[in-house]
Amino acid sequence: MLNYLNSLNERLTEEVQKYRKNNKSNNLKTTLENILSEVIEIDISTLKKSDFRDYMSLIEFMTFSSLEIKDYSLGEMIYQKLFPQLTSSSFFQKDLEKTKKIWLSSSTLITNYFCIQHVSSGLSDEQVLSLGTVLNWFHSFSCMGYINDAVFLDMLISTHGQWKDTMTPEQETTFWITLAEWMVREFLMATPYNLSHYDKVKTFYSDYKKTKRLTHVSYLVIQYISIIIGVAEEKLDFSNLVDRCGYILSQVNKTFCKVHGAALSKVFSDVLMIWKPKQTDLTSFSKVIHGSTSPAYKNEYFSRICTEINLVQWFESNAYSLIALAYQHSFFSDEEVKDNLFKLAYSLSTANLHAEAKKLYEALLLDKPNNHSTLNNLAVIYRDKDKNFEKALQYFELAAKLDPSEEIYENNINKTIEIIKKEKERPKRQIDNYFKQTDKQQKSICFALYKLEYLDKVTAKDIETVSSFKGPYLQKHLSHLQKLELIYNHPEQGWRLEEPIRDNVASYVNPKLERQIIRNNQAIMYRPIFYHESEINLYRVLLELFPQHFVFPNMDLKTIIEVEKIRDYISADYLDYLFKAHVDFAIIDTTSYLPILTFEKDSEYQDREPQKSNAIKKNSIFQVSGLPLIRIRYNSAMDYERLKEEIKQATKEYILQISGSTDAETRRILESIDPKRFGIVTAQPLDDELKGVWGNLVGDVIAAHTNSIELDKEQCVLRVTIDESVKPVLEFGADSIKSNLYQQYPMLNAVQFYWTNIFK
Repeated sequence: MLNYLNSLNERLTEEVQKYRKNNKSNNLKTTLENILSEVIEIDISTLKKSDFRDYMSLIEFMTFSSLEIKDYSLGEMIYQKLFPQLTSSSFFQKDLEKTKKIWLSSSTLITNYFCIQHVSSGLSDEQVLSLGTVLNWFHSFSCMGYINDAVFLDMLISTHGQWKDTMTPEQETTFWITLAEWMVREFLMATPYNLSHYDKVKTFYSDYKKTKRLTHVSYLVIQYISIIIGVAEEKLDFSNLVDRCGYILSQVNKTFCKVHGAALSKVFSDVLMIWKPKQTDLTSFSKVIHGSTSPAYKNEYFSRICTEINLVQWFESNAYSLIALAYQHSFFSDEEVKDNLFKLAYSLSTANLHAEAKKLYEALLLDKPNNHSTLNNLAVIYRDKDKNFEKALQYFELAAKLDPSEEIYENNINKTIEIIKKEKERPKRQIDNYFKQTDKQQKSICFALYKLEYLDKVTAKDIETVSSFKGPYLQKHLSHLQKLELIYNHPEQGWRLEEPIRDNVASYVNPKLERQIIRNNQAIMYRPIFYHESEINLYRVLLELFPQHFVFPNMDLKTIIEVEKIRDYISADYLDYLFKAHVDFAIIDTTSYLPILTFEKDSEYQDREPQKSNAIKKNSIFQVSGLPLIRIRYNSAMDYERLKEEIKQATKEYILQISGSTDAETRRILESIDPKRFGIVTAQPLDDELKGVWGNLVGDVIAAHTNSIELDKEQCVLRVTIDESVKPVLEFGADSIKSNLYQQYPMLNAVQFYWTNIFK
């Protein structure tokens, strides 16, 4: 029986191949009809188990062939003759588990039954429900070898509105992921027949997404299926599919990974296995790598996505950047790395990852010390990147000795010898260029760089702040100086002077010469550090109020504010102002040498431009920096005691504002200031005490007309209610009364008077 079944299968296979060549269906139809007449005569009850499998496989092939030639009547006849019970869709509603067990091994036979019904007469409502039941059976489409892809997809999309109701959203998500896995193999690993469904599936995805029945990621999987079809139909490039892998990975959450992660990772690994990447595909592959490695729950389920990377194949395709990226993310096993050290090192070097490449080349030399290609490539890194010319020459000479026929080794030797010769002459050449090839402006830039050496990194913006050169004009000079080997741009330190030039510039910046000129000059070209008497008074007040601190006048903002930290938080205009501006006084901690407070003396000039705009800039800079600024507006008519009281009250107000904060910087400031010196105490007076003090200050007459004296202990505000009849008398001495109260009770923030009318 086995031989007989094999002979029938061979006859059918031969005719199918002829049909695919000449596209003439008559002979294939006749063959199908003849084989059907013979198969009908077989008594399946007498078949052995192995023979029965071949028997079912032959029938699956027959039904598939009837679909291929679009003879749906013939297909229906095959089912009617061999499986008459399948003609009733209600069959699937009875004893489902038994039916599933019988037919699951012949999944194609069942699926093609629905396909034939769909294209011949359309599926009834009952049949669609039965289709949903069948689709739930198949957790894998791996056995569906004889399916007409186009008809099957058309049926799924056309009847989706009905069969989806037989599944929960979770079951349907599983179905689409399973279908995607099947489509990778059927559509991308082999050429599908008569397929033209990309636009239809794409439209289905767009419409179905609007219903929001499934999760966002589930719809992305359906979209992924449409892209698979698009790639199979050569309407889309393969890189679109790889790019979509990375995007889906970036969208999945922990719940989705837990349920569907393993299945989806298999889909993606199949895609990467058959992907032939190009250098231009780096961005797409980067998304896959980054999407599959973070966060941890994704990595757990998607760690095998990149296991199908063929390092040798990628190397032969010149995909060096992709190999370097995969290596950086540890997607190669230790064994793969060990077996491909040269390819990995070469790829890393091509991707400008020279430090990593150097390590692998050196590891390879330990195992194969006489590998001339490794010696040459490692020498190139030593010469061009590390500037270790002597060691590079040693390796080049060893490579040439191992393989004298390789011309490139000899060329590298000659080039390196020439570089060494030039390096020895370099200091003299640099000095000559400095004196002979630069003008006054370019020399001034060198002096500016010398002054900026204290910065961790010197940028063109920094040079602009200490020189008269800006923008493209400065860049032109920098390029010229770099070409002359006088300066260089370090990746971490920025613009720097070459050592011979630095030494030469330093010799001209001689502090002793400057001191000698000043000492010998008889002219009076110096001035006091204060412009006005009012500034001297303010300085003396601050010395009195802050005796345990340094009080520095006219402090440059760039001295007390860290420029490198603040530059990213203020505009270029504000940064330029910061380098030019100063604050009138800075209070400095004598232990940490950090500023605590700053004071600015204002006058009527602050109401004019440009002082008004500059004041706004200064306020913003201090606000961003976190350093408090207290502005005091007064003139020379204000006496010393009055000025002192104003400073005390302003500082007291600031201390009260920050006293509730708990951050470290606020604690540092509060610990540096004695609050009692500014009238801040915790003890508050009793009501009887306040009445006594009030009576002594205002006299018996006003005291008799005082209705109440109340202290708001929370706000430290004293509220006094008085008959309106004595208002003129009291207002005459109100300022003096308040001043006395503030002196006796420094904790008071305010004294407020309220008036009552004794006449009705």
